[in-house]
Amino acid sequence: MSLIHNRNYLYLRSAWSISSFGTKVQSFAFSLYVLSITGSAMQFSVTLCMQILPYILFAPFSGFLADRFNRKMQIILYDCLSAVVVLALLLTYQVSGRLTLPLIYSCVFILSSIETFFSSAAVCLIQAAVDPSDYVQQKSIDTTITSLISIFVPASAGVLYNFFGLTVVLIINMVSFLASAVLESMLSLPSYCPASSSPASAGSFFASIKCGFQYIRKSPFILSFIFILSALNFILPGVDIGLMTVSQDLMHLSSAMIGIENSVISVGTLASAVSCTFLNKKLKNVKLSFIISADILTTCIAFLLMGVWLKAFYGFFSTTANVLLFMLLNLIIVVANGFLSINLSAQFQSNVPNELMGRIGSFVNAALLVSTPLGEVVSGLMLSKFSYSSAYFAGGAFCTLLFVYCITNGKKVL
Repeated sequence: MSLIHNRNYLYLRSAWSISSFGTKVQSFAFSLYVLSITGSAMQFSVTLCMQILPYILFAPFSGFLADRFNRKMQIILYDCLSAVVVLALLLTYQVSGRLTLPLIYSCVFILSSIETFFSSAAVCLIQAAVDPSDYVQQKSIDTTITSLISIFVPASAGVLYNFFGLTVVLIINMVSFLASAVLESMLSLPSYCPASSSPASAGSFFASIKCGFQYIRKSPFILSFIFILSALNFILPGVDIGLMTVSQDLMHLSSAMIGIENSVISVGTLASAVSCTFLNKKLKNVKLSFIISADILTTCIAFLLMGVWLKAFYGFFSTTANVLLFMLLNLIIVVANGFLSINLSAQFQSNVPNELMGRIGSFVNAALLVSTPLGEVVSGLMLSKFSYSSAYFAGGAFCTLLFVYCITNGKKVL
């Protein structure tokens, strides 16, 4: 079935996109808010960590529930719970007139926890609703939509926060969750709701975990997939944190300008999705290991060039030239890693049966994200304690090591 005529996919993709838009608007506004009241890249990185930790902590539970119970009812429930959490935060902000850092961290953690369970069920539904022959196209469309959201969100959030503050941002996020739940109620996926042969129990839970681990352990591709993306998840937080920190603290750009800068760079994800769609047939005879190695090498070069620019040439350029060069190098990283992610993710989706996707997908996602909080903390510390150029040189060094792994070992399993 063509994806454009696949009603279940369109409903689910639309619902997920709407809630994602609201969440990203709130997340970006929180980033600006935290930086404005603390001026600390470290505090900003802690906010990002609160978004990631639930995926690591609750992955086994979310995967078990996704493979065990009605997935449609789960995602509707999760969106409604998220709307309630945002409403409570909105009321608190209206009463007190401010949000403390502990409250922001707690809210981000709770919403990310709900998103962990939501995404495990939603990924299973999407995989089941799409024909395997359309997986690369589906991943490209997903990435295109995500990139379009990323393009419009920073500028929108920057302007909204700059002129209206957090109140409007929180209202938008709450409404997005409610709208998403309405669309999800229109899904017709009875055959995709897994049937349980035995009641849920501690024994069935641990048996489920064991089954997922055994499948992962026996798959060389999944193990290599985890290693490569985990390494990138450690390296790439430096891009997001560096972009915000360098733009605000070194270049002294306004909130609106930082939002526009983020939007322009997000075009790279769109470019990678579009190029992947058109080049997919032409690259069928090219080994995945070659594609991945080329993407990582490109990322490595971009990191090193940013280090050289900040170390030796920043003071010689005008502000406009520095902003353009900074965006260009970040854009190269985003394009390379977007192309890499689409190809690897489509291959992963083809390698995992739908009845196991909840467990295996959540386990793999948690394994990938374990390195992200560490990377965020390290990036925050590097940018706070050392020169900006040192942070980018470090990113380039790590990419070099990953490139060496891909050209020596990756071709055996990718």
